[in-house]
Amino acid sequence: MEENYIRLPRTIKDSMLRTRRIGVRYLWVDRFCIVQDDYRHKYTQINFMASIYANAYCTIVAANGNNNNSGLPGIDPNAHPRAAPHLISDFTESCSALIARTVPWQIVDLFRSWPDIETYRQAVQEYSARELTFPDGVLNAFSAIATLSGRAMQGGILFGLPELFFDGCLLWRANLKPLQRRVDVNGRAIKQFPSWSWTGWIGAVDTSLWSHVHKYIETGENCSLALRANIQWFKEYNESSERLAIKNSYYTEALKDATEADHERLPLNWKFSRAVPLSDHPLPPNENVWSPVLLFRSQRLGLFLGELFQRENYRRTLAYVLKDRRNAVVGLVIPDEAVAESRIGEACELISIGQGSAILEGSGVDPWIHYPDWARAHLQGIYEGIGDFGEEIRAYELQNALWVKWEDGIAYRKGLAHIGKEYWDAAGPEDIDVRLG
Repeated sequence: MEENYIRLPRTIKDSMLRTRRIGVRYLWVDRFCIVQDDYRHKYTQINFMASIYANAYCTIVAANGNNNNSGLPGIDPNAHPRAAPHLISDFTESCSALIARTVPWQIVDLFRSWPDIETYRQAVQEYSARELTFPDGVLNAFSAIATLSGRAMQGGILFGLPELFFDGCLLWRANLKPLQRRVDVNGRAIKQFPSWSWTGWIGAVDTSLWSHVHKYIETGENCSLALRANIQWFKEYNESSERLAIKNSYYTEALKDATEADHERLPLNWKFSRAVPLSDHPLPPNENVWSPVLLFRSQRLGLFLGELFQRENYRRTLAYVLKDRRNAVVGLVIPDEAVAESRIGEACELISIGQGSAILEGSGVDPWIHYPDWARAHLQGIYEGIGDFGEEIRAYELQNALWVKWEDGIAYRKGLAHIGKEYWDAAGPEDIDVRLG
């Protein structure tokens, strides 16, 4: 035992000492309590991480130091003195924490009995901006948040996207700076993380559209953005290839009157503005691993990459215009990766992922405040013949699409595009069965 103890990292030794001092018998350390070279065991245990920490007597967060030998400052004053002052913070009557004053902390309540897409999308956006020590651990490190948030969402979380809001959550995009595909040590894309999910990319993503298209809490806003989920998505097990439909039931339930909503699950004085599916039976962690490939039937259309879209009030500086064969501008695309100037004019294959509309309700409302950037840009005259925004324009119809490339019969995402629905329909898109990895 002494020989094994000597080999332990300093942080683990300090944690053992701290545990013994507070009179607790057992210490759970993920590095040793999860069999690291047994993938099935590891996957199952990672899905239980939220429950493990939630039921712990206390949790030791080693937030200081550069490696596992940095130790826990203050546990052994002679070897690791505590440099920064600390304070006790009481989160609840039964939950306190010792926090360094020099470290900024934000406490987010993820225990919801109702689907909270806003809190979840903020967590995704903030997490995506972080640099991970192990890039292939992107899902493992996020699993506790996904598990807690997914309890209130029918279908749970699939590769970082809630199935309940699946169509709208495909509308993530690069946040001002280009992304990079998540790759292994040899520079090859890690195919276990799909290109259609933010987990398949390194870099900060913008999830603001998740909020715009899922407005189901009564706020009194006058502008609504709506999606029409006209695609049936399928996922399949890795081992059996059995297909199951993705449970994106929000888009059908939200068409019902708000009187059918269960308002009692919301905080005091909150109300649903439309019916929202609620999960009474949270999905348990599933040891079966889903394939990263989506299956669906859709439409595809070919366009051409135009110049960088530069407009003073358009914040997404990575957007490029899309043109047809007549060189007319018909939409915008936000590439996931950096685009070289030499690629301007290249053909873009676009796969539809659904239809949407922006509707201005009421009068006397400034549309430039409420419309998302891409719809506002289009309405201001990016399309020939639309002209200035006026009272006669009450809704903007669009087609959401992914710019894709193909490898061995599987499509991979290259960017997010928005095309005017009128043009899309008139151009005669081709029906196609898609495997999207």
